[in-house]
Amino acid sequence: MSLKVLIVDDEPIICQGLSRTVPWEDLGAEVVGEAYDGEEALEFMDEEDVDLVLSDVRMPVMDGLELAEQIRCQYPQTRMIIISGYDEFDYAKRAMRQGVKDYLLKPVDINELMKLVEITRDHLVKEKQDRLHLELKQLLSSFAIGREEYDDDEAINKELGAGCQLIATEIQGFSEKTSAFSDKEITQMKHEWLSLIEEELENVGMYAVSLFIEENRLITCCTFEKEQLEDDTYHRILTRIKDKLPFQLFLCYAPVSKTVDDLRSHFQLLQKGMQGQVFVDVKVCKAVDVVNILKQFTYEYPVTYEKELNRVEDHDEEKLQQITDRLFETFRANQWPLESVVEALVEIENKIFKDFSEGLHGRITKDVNVTVHNSYQQLSRLFMDDLKDFFSHQQVVMKKGGQRWLIKKALAYINEFYAQDLKATEVADVINVSPNHFSQLIKKETSKHFNDYLHDVRIRQAKLLLNETSYRIYEVAELVGYKDYKYFVQIFKKSTSLTPTQFRTLADFTEGDG
Repeated sequence: MSLKVLIVDDEPIICQGLSRTVPWEDLGAEVVGEAYDGEEALEFMDEEDVDLVLSDVRMPVMDGLELAEQIRCQYPQTRMIIISGYDEFDYAKRAMRQGVKDYLLKPVDINELMKLVEITRDHLVKEKQDRLHLELKQLLSSFAIGREEYDDDEAINKELGAGCQLIATEIQGFSEKTSAFSDKEITQMKHEWLSLIEEELENVGMYAVSLFIEENRLITCCTFEKEQLEDDTYHRILTRIKDKLPFQLFLCYAPVSKTVDDLRSHFQLLQKGMQGQVFVDVKVCKAVDVVNILKQFTYEYPVTYEKELNRVEDHDEEKLQQITDRLFETFRANQWPLESVVEALVEIENKIFKDFSEGLHGRITKDVNVTVHNSYQQLSRLFMDDLKDFFSHQQVVMKKGGQRWLIKKALAYINEFYAQDLKATEVADVINVSPNHFSQLIKKETSKHFNDYLHDVRIRQAKLLLNETSYRIYEVAELVGYKDYKYFVQIFKKSTSLTPTQFRTLADFTEGDG
């Protein structure tokens, strides 16, 4: 921080002398202006930021005493040093009652002035850092809880100087590597991690403020006066931290922010950038690079694996593991972020567990913390444990009423995949029975053969589409699983005694009449 100084004296020669005689740069300060009375000083301060005012007491128009009072009211964070003669000491004492803490006697001793400026600068730097630390921490907290606005954006914008940068770090493989840790040990380790990050950044000229927004995600806001850091500097920082912290960190950083609005948008960008820690090959990366990678991929629901899991019989753990391994290899190969992996796993579990939800408490839920279970391997292990529990539970249920459960599972499958080219043999495979046995089960449960039941499901869905959408008849046919339009019309009329067009017209008429 460079201390900005305003010199105020009604004698220009004194202003110039103080401006040129004192080695301001060596003190970490710069003279940003000169004024010849209190009013000029205030006008200048209206336009420019000033940290320290060095002012004579006795001046025309507005003297130093009045100036001190105005500064106390309008610019409470600005410090002031009064210069007075022996016969003006009463003025100086009155100025001190206006908040002026320091004074010098004429003629000014340059060494004494330098010492006083240095002390003032240290106090101001500490005050500014404490204020900025608190404001940035509150700001990061507001980002973490999703607040759209912050109370004092403008004040923080002024404090940001040349800009700042958001950095996120995570311990890779967190849940696995801390599984033997007590809560106290994890807390101590996180405190050391935070301290090391801030210390290393400050060693390279960055003022750092950090906050854990998740169990295993530390967000650090770094302010700097000159320029941002480069990749190699971050790599060196991580290397030094690894020598002191027995875990590998992944680091991602956002672009430079100049305002609170920048910080807010870059915080969201950084959250997306941290998704790259499972598939990028480096320990340090830019958030924008990860986001650009994510744009290249689409994440389609893995229907094939769901069907395979549905066909596993007799709690075959080896088969379950093989399917799970191939599923996660697909995630890796297509660079799925962990958030998308969890969404897919939750959907798979909801579908294959839906008939056994009571009594099952899966480890994979939409709220699973992907900063804690932050690797494909850890999520794979949770998913596999869920599958083992499911199939164990399934065996218990099957012993109590297996045949009833099998046909419920088959009917649920039909109601979900009716729009596909569904065959009885496929459904039989899903419940692991022979086609003949399946035919007996569905006839007993529904009093209908497989094809008739499938037609009923399709026609029921077709009625909904005809009633609630503007799809054309041939489009409705395709949507419910009939590739042949004429065959669809034939089946529909056999079921309802109306053609699809007549059904829609009648529905429209009835609705209009109502």
